[in-house]
Amino acid sequence: MSGLNTELEKKIQSIFVNSYQHLFEDITKSLEEQDISLAHRHVHSLKSNAAQLGKTALHHIAAEIEAILKEGKNTVTKEQLKSLEKELTAVLNEYAPLLEEHHLKTSKTRHLDIEAAKKLIDKLEPLVQMGSPESVNFLDSLCQIPNTEKLIEQIDNFDFESAVVTLAELKGKLGIT
Repeated sequence: MSGLNTELEKKIQSIFVNSYQHLFEDITKSLEEQDISLAHRHVHSLKSNAAQLGKTALHHIAAEIEAILKEGKNTVTKEQLKSLEKELTAVLNEYAPLLEEHHLKTSKTRHLDIEAAKKLIDKLEPLVQMGSPESVNFLDSLCQIPNTEKLIEQIDNFDFESAVVTLAELKGKLGIT
């Protein structure tokens, strides 16, 4: 991820830890319930994101399990599951402080005046419309505008299609044209 700026990199890492905190339990539950397709989707997603983050060991064990589940049968060994749990836990523990940092930042907010809010939205809107991951760089500032929780969550989850609609609604509520 060395090509990304540090703030975006941190954001992607915090999304990973937030999204995958309970993934191992979800995978094992899917396997116990013989929902191989769901377990496969979980492991595939994990494999892809681990590769994006440069977490080689996690990527390899997830790829190994994914290949097994791709056949539609659960022949994953206890040792493989233990390795997956160990590697996933290590990455989650590494990134856990980012969640705390994010929550601290958002809890210490002050409100922007309407002119500052307009300037922020003018910078953010084209990024959201293009679906640019750079939009996450504006989340801390966006927290300073009341009633932006839904928009922040959408941008945080890279749901730009919904964020465009929510941003337009926010502009209307603030009287920004």
